[in-house]
Amino acid sequence: MPGAKSKTKSYFSGDAVSYNGRIVAASINMGGRLEIFVLEKGKLNKRAEINSFRAKFGGFENFNSVVLNKENGSLYAYTTDGRYIYKYDLSDFNSPVLAKQTKDNSWDWFKGIGKFDNRIFTIGTKGVKIWDYNFNIIDNYAILNNFPYNIQFSNKGNFIFNIGSRTIDIFDSRLRQIVSSIDFKSNEGAHNRTVYNDSEEGTIYLADDEALKVFDFEGRLLAKFKHISNLGYDVGQSAASKDYLYFSDGYGIVKIDKRTMEPVKWAYTLNLGEKNGWAMGMKIISDELTERIVVFNNSAILVLDDNLKLLGHYKASEEEDLAPQESLFLSFDKKRAASGSNISLRGGGFVPGENLIINFAGQKTELAADKNGRFITVLSVPSVKPGGYDIKATGKITGLSYSIGFEIE
Repeated sequence: MPGAKSKTKSYFSGDAVSYNGRIVAASINMGGRLEIFVLEKGKLNKRAEINSFRAKFGGFENFNSVVLNKENGSLYAYTTDGRYIYKYDLSDFNSPVLAKQTKDNSWDWFKGIGKFDNRIFTIGTKGVKIWDYNFNIIDNYAILNNFPYNIQFSNKGNFIFNIGSRTIDIFDSRLRQIVSSIDFKSNEGAHNRTVYNDSEEGTIYLADDEALKVFDFEGRLLAKFKHISNLGYDVGQSAASKDYLYFSDGYGIVKIDKRTMEPVKWAYTLNLGEKNGWAMGMKIISDELTERIVVFNNSAILVLDDNLKLLGHYKASEEEDLAPQESLFLSFDKKRAASGSNISLRGGGFVPGENLIINFAGQKTELAADKNGRFITVLSVPSVKPGGYDIKATGKITGLSYSIGFEIE
């Protein structure tokens, strides 16, 4: 993680809401366990910790994503461990109750979970699916991304933004097709990143690895503000005023006036709360009279007020896993296929969180292993002569590699 020198695991993503006058945050970054935090008397306290049902009984599948959602006056946490989706009732922060769980019988593997307009959606190996509160599938779209965090809906669900390594694909959910693609600056390929879509202006705000930029839907650059980092992460609308938004760039959080594209406030978070900070995931929430910004800041989770002053934080303290947890392996859903078709590839035995390169007959794909050193992805069969070829997965840091044969028809 750029700027991060600690040997502890990193808080880089999660969700946060205001519920009954309290700031509630959730994350699954510590070993795939669901953690629930509440801001109380100047401290962000951890009130609950939940393991995946399958992880409890010796499995390797931990939670990989979480969102919080308010429904009929109650607060719920939705999460997934890949095969199952879970819904926890957080009425008692100290004792969350499993309200419902389900699995998809189509053998989809859920890599992430999100929400828009209080509707829940999953991102998996078979695309994006929208669910109702009883876990019935309402709709689905053939959209894939190895970084599920980078798929998000517009406020009302009219558009889906799929952020790749250097391009945003804009998918019209009514036409069910990509209507535009926008290029942006990326210094390290894909990493977790979000955009903000102003539906009234018809604009898209993105913090790329050079600047905060404003695009129209045709991809024209309308304005930009150059930040001080070489990486950009999240962008979000102010909860108090439509004239302002916030973005994270690792070094900290910046509040921008949308009318002038000039900063009005900023906070360096490298040493805020704890040392070795690096501002990545960010949630802006309304707290009755004002707004609060929750930052997943590598060494801690921070809660800031509307002046970007620290209200409370929770320190990351779990040591990072630096060794593989199992033997190397690769497997796929079919042994042979024609050029241009898709196959599902699974693997494991790598260092947790390590960046990997998948080489399939000269066609390379980059992705990251999860907290257990495993991954699952969809590959397009290369357009090459029919015959036998290797699929090889290699760790970029350790050099650990494993190959498996495949027949291209």
